[in-house]
Order: sequence, then C-alpha cells, then structure tokens
Amino acid sequence: MKNDRNKATPIIIKRVVSGRSHSAHGGSWKVAYADFVTAMMAFFLLLWLLNSVPTPKLKSIAAYFEPTIGMLNKSGENSDDGNQKSESKDQVDSKGSNVKGFVYGVPQTGQVISTAQQGVTKEEELQETENFNLFESEIKKVMSADSSLSSMKDNIQFEQTPEGLLINITDKNNTMMFDQGTANLKPYAKSILIKIADMIKFAPNFIVVNGYTDKTNEDPLANYTNWNLSADRANSSRHFLVNNGMAPEKIARVSGYADANPLVPENPYDPRNRRISILLLRNSIAPSYKVAITKDLGTLSASPSKTQ
Repeated sequence: MKNDRNKATPIIIKRVVSGRSHSAHGGSWKVAYADFVTAMMAFFLLLWLLNSVPTPKLKSIAAYFEPTIGMLNKSGENSDDGNQKSESKDQVDSKGSNVKGFVYGVPQTGQVISTAQQGVTKEEELQETENFNLFESEIKKVMSADSSLSSMKDNIQFEQTPEGLLINITDKNNTMMFDQGTANLKPYAKSILIKIADMIKFAPNFIVVNGYTDKTNEDPLANYTNWNLSADRANSSRHFLVNNGMAPEKIARVSGYADANPLVPENPYDPRNRRISILLLRNSIAPSYKVAITKDLGTLSASPSKTQ
C-alpha cells in the first residue's frame, strides 16, 4: 500500500487544436476594391471632362471659386466663337502697371479693368452734355428777352456737375424769392420758375429740387427751424413746377438743407445762400414721360402755363 502511494500520479495534458479560419477567402477585401475602382472611375471621368472643356472656360470657373473679399481683378468677355475669354489677375494693364488688391486682407497685384457705365455710351454722354448746354443757353436767352426778368438774370446760376445740370435761383439784398420766414413764392420767383419749367419739362431727365437758407441765430430746439423752412420752400417750388406743366413722375427727390451747404461759404449770412436749386440728373431717362426735345426751346416760353 505504501509503495502504491509513492507512485507519481501521471499528469495528462490534452492539447486541443481549434479549426483555423481562412480570412483570405472572405468578402471584406471586395469592399475596399470596389471603393478603389469607383475612385479611379471618377478620376478618369474628371480627366475626360477637363480635356473636353476649353481652357478659357476652365479659367473662368477657377476664378468663380477663388475666395476673395471685394472684387476680383479679373474680367471675362465673350469672343466671336462663343467662348469666354478670361484675363488673369497676374497680368498687368495696357500701361504695364500693377495695382494692389486684397484677398482676405493680403495685398496682391492684378490688372486694372476700366468699364464704361452700363447702358450709357460715350456718344450718349456727349449728347446729354450738349442738351444741358442748350437748356442753359435757351434759359439765358429767354431771361434776357423778357424785360421784367432781365434785371434778375444774375440771380440764376448754372453749373454742370457729375450729377447733372444744376440751376441755382438765389436771393439778393433787394430781391427775395419767398416772403420772409415762409414758403410763399413771390411773383418774381414764380416768373423765373415758369420760364425754367417751360424748358426742362421737355428734358428726358429726372428732377431734384433742393431748398437752402442762410445762417440765422435761431433756437436749434425750436419746433420750426431752417431745416423745416428749407424743405417747405423746396416742396413749394416742386408744387409750382408741377402746376405749370412739369410731369409729377419727373420729380425724383425734394430735400431741405437749411444752412448746411452755403453757396458763399466765407459768409454764411450772405443772402445768396438763400436759394432753390433744380438739378437735372444725368443718365436718368423718365420712361413714362416720352416727349421729344424740340430744336428751338425758346418757342416753348410762349406756350400758356397754369399759375397759382
């Protein structure tokens, strides 16, 4: 018994070999291959499209997607064959000079592109300037021919500005357009406005009427100030012009500026600062008022007018 106990009990180790999976024969690689084939197909399709589109159009498309702040220094114009020509911002202008632009605040050089105003040709601008010269000369002629107004011709000043033809009707020490402190037109002012209305009512331009006063020692917190007075005088002049043949649709704006824009800046108390200005705007054809401009505008002054 003792010998049997001394015998070592054998240890049996059982090794179990599990079945190995053949991952190479699975389907996961097919997904990756399909993605690769799709990407290659899209790539070659892109190459084909790039090859079939003309280079000028590709440049135009690239310019469209370029991020900028402000305006790109590029332009495109159609050629005779229907393709669009694009000029790079890296080129210089015809004089060989570079200018600076901004892309996200970073200075860059580019081409200066000069474009004419849309819808207006150089010939039309010259024609409009000639019309303004004609209006001015005819108004001066009519004023000189009228004995009752010839002494007041110095009260009317003409100036061609970038906005249009500016006609200033001013006061003087011995002549006033309005009753003092009111918007009531005096007879002499009505006579001048009638002559001007007979001329400019046939002009195909919108009209702006502005009122101005001289400087006074008024209370700025008063209920009725020079701002109110200048606006009322401008509106009174507009009303008179409309009553004497001016189409209401031609009036683009009526404003009052008080003494903020004196005609004689060195003397804000000068009576010439009290004025009404009539501005014929440039390049502003009134579509609802189609009246041909007569060759002899001086004959229009003889036409009857309705006064108030």
